[in-house]
Amino acid sequence: MQEKVSEYIDRYVLFKGEGTWGTWNAPDTFPNYLLEFEGTTTEERDDQPIIAGAPDLKARTFQEEGVVARMLMQVVSSKIFEYCLGSHAVANTASPFTIGIGSTLPSMSIYRGLQPGASGETGTISVGYYGMKVDTWELTLEKGEDVVLELNFAGKGCTVPSAMAKPSVSVTIPTFGFYHGEVVYGPTTLAYLNRIALSGNNNLDARLSAGSLTFRPVKLREGERQLTGRMSIDSPLSTFATDVLARGESSIIVYLRGSTANQGTLTFTIRNIALDEYPDPIRGLDAIEAEIPFSARGSVGYDMIQLVQTSALTWAQLPY
Repeated sequence: MQEKVSEYIDRYVLFKGEGTWGTWNAPDTFPNYLLEFEGTTTEERDDQPIIAGAPDLKARTFQEEGVVARMLMQVVSSKIFEYCLGSHAVANTASPFTIGIGSTLPSMSIYRGLQPGASGETGTISVGYYGMKVDTWELTLEKGEDVVLELNFAGKGCTVPSAMAKPSVSVTIPTFGFYHGEVVYGPTTLAYLNRIALSGNNNLDARLSAGSLTFRPVKLREGERQLTGRMSIDSPLSTFATDVLARGESSIIVYLRGSTANQGTLTFTIRNIALDEYPDPIRGLDAIEAEIPFSARGSVGYDMIQLVQTSALTWAQLPY
């Protein structure tokens, strides 16, 4: 007998912001340029051998449930960064839109749908994750690559919701490429930058409580907001060597300049950055490149990172 093969040709992910953390909100937003998605639900339990009867008898206690997820997507607007940083201003009106460090992070519900083909299964295979907040994120500009954002989530729980319709994909706004980027370090525009990565960590901690009558977290504690980065350059090497030794602080501005008015310009301003080290690698006659790590910090009146987008679209019209 020929074996049936499940191919799941149609696969899609939807999400939607939650009004209350951990309360499932039926997702209806499609990230148009989603490259990868992976969700994982872990059921923790404790197995202990008991002194009775057969040698394979155990007492089993189910403990807690943990939910995490990962997304990799191409960047088309500033909108997703609200979930990374926490706050935005001037919503649903004309640009510029400003996103900075918020007092709390918004959460979202995420839906994953599979529609089988060449399979004995029927209908849509659905899984939902809720109470999802961004734990870590990384934005990368690298030569020969698109501008991509990796998001790692922690959440409250997993569910199997009713099937949701496959969305219609809209690619009316192009993605950003490496050549759209421009980086300014202090007063210097870097003409020989090969790569820069910005990494944020919100240090989420799932908190459980005795007496809550739930095996899921009762809240996600948000810890210190951290921002680090790495940039790979081959000029001006002497400037960076001097700045590392000077043990001072500067700023970095990363621009993504779109080719259309709708795409607009994304401006990331990273303040109070200190360069961590100056590596000095020489290998034969290979090109000499220094990858310099750095870290940022906030100060009174200034977020450690702020994102401003100008666009011909309103906030509500911006795609994910």
